[in-house]
Amino acid sequence: MGGQHTSAATSAWFLLHLAEKPKLQDELFNEITKTMESKNISSINELTYDDIHNMPLVNNVIKETLRMHMPLHSVFRKVTNNILVPNTTYMVPKGHYVLISPGYAMTSERWFPNPDYYDPHRWDEKTHLDMLKETGETVDYGFGAISKGVSSPYLPFGAGRHRCIGEHFAYCQLGTILTTYVYNIKWKLRPLGKVPDVDYTSMVTLPQVPAEILWEKRDTCMV
Repeated sequence: MGGQHTSAATSAWFLLHLAEKPKLQDELFNEITKTMESKNISSINELTYDDIHNMPLVNNVIKETLRMHMPLHSVFRKVTNNILVPNTTYMVPKGHYVLISPGYAMTSERWFPNPDYYDPHRWDEKTHLDMLKETGETVDYGFGAISKGVSSPYLPFGAGRHRCIGEHFAYCQLGTILTTYVYNIKWKLRPLGKVPDVDYTSMVTLPQVPAEILWEKRDTCMV
């Protein structure tokens, strides 16, 4: 499923959210074309992994989409030692399983002001993980530095030793999809359309139907 169902769902969500925000599409288009101009390239196909990685808005769109729509709504863990639930008298016994929803924290007013509003620019400021990296509170299990603990409220890839190892691949894949869409087309919701609600009956958080956009080719379209 990695890189297929999850990335398909995430790209569907950023298409739907950006359909409501034509100015944000234009910002993305300007970021892409300025990157191409700085490298003196004429085809979007010449953009590299590093080029996409260094586009702040492109990556913030992905980050904000994952915040509002965590690909997997539930994560299971087996308890290996008795765990006292913080600030309570409840004990989770060894051998039991717990189900958590990391998306709860990512859509909480406590951590993200106006959490139901899609705003990639909220990530323009320094993030919790950025601060952890600066203080050395990270560990590398072989696929890049990540937070040592699970204290971050932003957990689209889970946390700890068993977190998803596909984060770098996901950003590369989604960044390629997003820049390709933005460079070639512009789009909007159908008249009277809206960003659909989430279908939680699937393991992957999909948009409920109908989930439709109207698109037109840009002058730069290459397809």
